[in-house]
Amino acid sequence: MSLKINTYSIAILCLLAWDSLLFAQEKTMYMERFTQLNSELQSTNPSLLGIVTDSILLNVNSYYNYGKGDFVNYYSPDQYYNAGLSTQSYNRLNNKTVVHGYASYAYYKGDNSSGTSFLYPYRMPFNFIERDEEAKGERQIEQYHLKGAISYLVSSRLSLGTKVDYQTISFAKLKDMRNANDILDLKLSSGLIYQLSDKIKLGISYKYLRYIENLEIFQEGEANIDHYALVDRGTFMGVFHVYDEQGLLKTDSHKPWVDITHGLAIQNSYHFDKNSTWFIELACQTGKGQFGNDGDNGIVYFRHTKTNYLLTTQFNFLNNTTSHIISGAASYYDLNNNEQIFKESTSDGGLQLVTYIGEKESLKRQHYDTRIRYNLLWGDNYFKAPWQLQVAYSYSNIQRQSSYYPYYRKQNITWSEINFSISKTIINKKTAFTIGCSSGYKEGRGGEPIDGSYIPFSGSTEQPDNLDHILYKEKEYLTARQLTTSATMRADYIYSKNMDIYLQLKGSCLKPFNLEYLEGDFISLSVSAGLSF
Repeated sequence: MSLKINTYSIAILCLLAWDSLLFAQEKTMYMERFTQLNSELQSTNPSLLGIVTDSILLNVNSYYNYGKGDFVNYYSPDQYYNAGLSTQSYNRLNNKTVVHGYASYAYYKGDNSSGTSFLYPYRMPFNFIERDEEAKGERQIEQYHLKGAISYLVSSRLSLGTKVDYQTISFAKLKDMRNANDILDLKLSSGLIYQLSDKIKLGISYKYLRYIENLEIFQEGEANIDHYALVDRGTFMGVFHVYDEQGLLKTDSHKPWVDITHGLAIQNSYHFDKNSTWFIELACQTGKGQFGNDGDNGIVYFRHTKTNYLLTTQFNFLNNTTSHIISGAASYYDLNNNEQIFKESTSDGGLQLVTYIGEKESLKRQHYDTRIRYNLLWGDNYFKAPWQLQVAYSYSNIQRQSSYYPYYRKQNITWSEINFSISKTIINKKTAFTIGCSSGYKEGRGGEPIDGSYIPFSGSTEQPDNLDHILYKEKEYLTARQLTTSATMRADYIYSKNMDIYLQLKGSCLKPFNLEYLEGDFISLSVSAGLSF
């Protein structure tokens, strides 16, 4: 698969940025600070765009990232390169209408990568994991992302909004066994906000998500060499299959994984006074999907169902010189995946028929996640606070149970992380210089597999295969004690009250301790440049 930068997409991004610049007028706050203070902009309800008061807020950003090290998760490369360009804007067209647009292009290349045939393994209810270490090779990802939203004030109290979020991704591994995946990630949302009083706004929104990852596996090397993969049921337990001309790992054929989600959310925005605000959103999402072709002569191998509950909230306490921002989020995710039982036959007319006769449990997974963060913006400046401080804490727990009847495997992994960062900005008329540093600590527990049987073991049933050496690598990556440090430098040229040109450099190092299955550390460097107006 050819992965080249699409010059037409880059041209479109530049035109969007230039068009917004032409209509820029004097504003009260730069986008970076505006988005920090208004978590409503990240809500699933697009009608909340009405909080934008400036005629234009826009950012254009280009970046290049590089990372290298041996301390990586089982599916990650030990060296990667990543570059991209993005632009986004918030634009109040008149006293009733606000629009938001976003466009980006990204390219990623990773070396010595293996472990999964799918782009996001933690999203999948199953996986194909290559058995042999010799299968490691280069992986490339190309991504295009477009978003557009509009909010319209219907009356003095009611606002309506809608949003489209469209993303296409190409993902390829360039060594046998090779895969070329085409991904569609579509999100549609609509909502309304009602001004109940001067202090209270209530909202409700609906969200539709459609994710399709179309997998194609093929071989370009010696055809007489067999390649194996574990059809992983979620805990690195399953059955080894050979890539061949039939079955689950059939080569030179397309098999889609489809995930459809519907969600409802309610929002509440409360203004205690002009300096103190509170926003909260509660959401519930349910979905289902399948792997395989659910059509004529097609076979569906797995079907899944899922439920997701989410809470996000933010408190803002502001005065003339200081902003205190306390934000939090919590989520619970439950997924069940079932293997389909079927038989194939041929009709009298020669047609291939598939008859489904049942299903059996393959995976049950629950994921709990909690995050809390405190931001202090100290100093009065519409451009950027001279002092910024952030303290963040997160807690995650994953419980998984895979089944290959009559056998099962359970796994319970917990980890938590705390991060601290501080930065200082010195502003002198037309220039600003920022230096910052951050540090984080992470540790966890659990992850040991618990194997068992639903019935007394007789020795007559086929036992499942496993890749326990990969399981322990993942366990150590998630739970090992590790320290992260980083330093950031940024220079800004304030061209006018409407435009800022910036260049930013950042370096970070992740150092783990007391390793048994992994080794080394990981360093990353990034450079970004852009415009904000």
